[in-house]
Amino acid sequence: VHTSKEAAVAVAKEAYEEHYSKYKSPHRGMLEGSKAPVLGYVVPNGLFGSAQDQTTAPFKARLAWAVYFGNEAVWVDAGNGAVLGGVWLA
Repeated sequence: VHTSKEAAVAVAKEAYEEHYSKYKSPHRGMLEGSKAPVLGYVVPNGLFGSAQDQTTAPFKARLAWAVYFGNEAVWVDAGNGAVLGGVWLA
């Protein structure tokens, strides 16, 4: 892990705000202290400005920080700090 939790939060906030300066969503939330960033494996997608969208198999999981904003999360690569996409939770 080369990207600190604090750096991941900063990258995620920037990506989240950039995304919602262009798009609207009923899910939009705020960074919540009760949901601390979580380190885990994700399969990159195109959300939140990610250039890492994987649309064909074989899919490759990446180690990432999941930074939560309400019911949404931005995934930040734990190695290089790039946005890997994210998820909208219902």
